[in-house]
Amino acid sequence: MKNLNYVEIGRRIKTKRKEQKLTQEKLSEIIDVSPSYISEIERGTSISSLSTISKIAGILHISLDYLVFGINKDNASNTFYEILKTIPEKNHPLYIDLCENIAKKKYHPFQNDIYISVHKSSNRFVTGWAG
Repeated sequence: MKNLNYVEIGRRIKTKRKEQKLTQEKLSEIIDVSPSYISEIERGTSISSLSTISKIAGILHISLDYLVFGINKDNASNTFYEILKTIPEKNHPLYIDLCENIAKKKYHPFQNDIYISVHKSSNRFVTGWAG
């Protein structure tokens, strides 16, 4: 898993907050934390909880993917390719198949289980949904 860059997370929060003309004080009031805590998050000097990050993302109307990893629709292809480069080439079809299955169905990791099997005739991986 990718290491989290708290300075970058904070920078994205600050940029989006300013775009929406929200002060640190107003954002802190909305999510019920101190303005100094917002400042610490924006500087990357404080690690906030997932709950706090989720609240901030919701208020700023941004996805957690963007907030935490900087992934948005403009750079998703690059992100996909960077991940693909780290996977052994023989597993590329499995990774691509998994991504395609996730894209075809609104996947919620706590409500669905994905299965992986090997097709005997073609020796290819097959993925699908269970549940």
